[in-house]
Parts: sequence; structure tokens; C-alpha cells
Amino acid sequence: MIKIALFSLLLLSFSAFSTEVKGEPRKLTLATTKWCPYTCFDKSKEFGIIGVHLKKIISSYGIELTINSYPWSRAIRLVESKKVDGLLTATPAEAPTLLFTDFPIDSYQMCFYTLSSNRWTLNHPLNFGTNLLAVVQDYGYGESFDAYIKNNSLTTTISGEDVSTRLISLLLNKRIDVIVADKLVVEYKIANNLISADSIRQAGCLMENYFYLALSPTTENKHLLKKISADLTKPENIKLYNNLKSKVSKSH
Repeated sequence: MIKIALFSLLLLSFSAFSTEVKGEPRKLTLATTKWCPYTCFDKSKEFGIIGVHLKKIISSYGIELTINSYPWSRAIRLVESKKVDGLLTATPAEAPTLLFTDFPIDSYQMCFYTLSSNRWTLNHPLNFGTNLLAVVQDYGYGESFDAYIKNNSLTTTISGEDVSTRLISLLLNKRIDVIVADKLVVEYKIANNLISADSIRQAGCLMENYFYLALSPTTENKHLLKKISADLTKPENIKLYNNLKSKVSKSH
């Protein structure tokens, strides 16, 4: 009886991870937004460090992976309406109806930036004084700051493509006083001479947060996420990701 149960379990596992449907490989489409170096869409950086990392893992299952870029709010809505299979990077707060990997892909840290001439610094409780703040619609910044954004009508919210670049442009053009952007994203732009290190200053950071791969809630995706979660912790895959991340500071 035990042997029969084990055999049935093996069949279920094989079925869950099988990528063949009538002789054709399973196709998986993930939505993301331009958030270089994590997710990029240019020839020199391919899909960014997350896209390259996840594509290597998922393609090893024989799954044909497609990654498309959208404005972040639209990416979330496309998955929720089942027009795409999942989000390449997301937090549970951003898409609570989806399934997530058991382990994070990486952490990120949102920091406040001002012009170099602006002396405002992060304080608790949050008080921006007369400074105008800009954030990105539907981004998950962390529970406390998400609550602040929700309850503060004076905060400017932007959406659309390449929002990190647009936020910095608003700041440099003095249309906004304080922006919130990921630390690595800003470092990448400075290292690649996309902005001058002397033009802006970091005025404090929020706590680090984790992001995950998220898929629509189906039984098949639940099994797939378990497999991906296990592979994310393998030493060779951790080494690959760390190598990709270490190249971020290098120019195009």
C-alpha cells in the first residue's frame, strides 16, 4: 500500500512539473516593468539580472519563457485578469491575490533623494515640510510608508513606463523636491553616467524589503513555484545571481 502511495506521489510530481502538452512545451509569460538593473529591456542588458537569472532556471524545465514590460500598475492588472501568467518581481503587498515563491529572489531598498542643495533628511515621524514628494503608483515601499502614501493627498503619484528615469528627471528639473527610488537603481544610473553623482543626494532610506516571483493561483503554478523555490536556494544559482549583480557597477 505504501509503495502504491509513493508511486502515485511520483506520478503527481511528474505531472506537475511536466512541460509537455500534446508534444509542445509549456509556455509561461511574465509581466514586469523597466527597473534596470533588476529588469531591463535593451540589447546590452537583455532582461536585467532578474530576467537572466529566472530565465536560466525556468528554461531548464523545458518551459518557454516570455518576459514583457508594461507600466507597473498595468502589469499587475494583466496578471489579475489572467492575461499573463505572473509577475517577474513583486511583493505580497503589491499583488495579494497571487502565489509567491517560498524564498525571495532578492531584497531591495527604497531611499529618498533630493537635489544636492536640499538639506531635508528622513525623519520620524515622516515630515516633508514644504517639500513636494513623488512616488510610483502601486509600488510596494514597505508597510509604514505605503500607509503614509495612502493617507497623504499631497503626495504626487506617477505611473507609466520607465518611472525611475522620470522621477529623477522631475527632481533634476525642480518640479519635485523629494523622490523615492531603489538604491541599486540609482547606483546603476550613476555608474553608467546616466546621472551625475554630484547632482543628487541620498537623504535616508527605508528598511530593506524582499521581492519574489509571483504567479496566478493555479495548482500547476503552485507546484512550479515549489520547484523554482528549491532551485533558487541551490549554490550554483546563488553564485550565478551574485555574479550578475556584481557586474551592475560596470558601464555599458
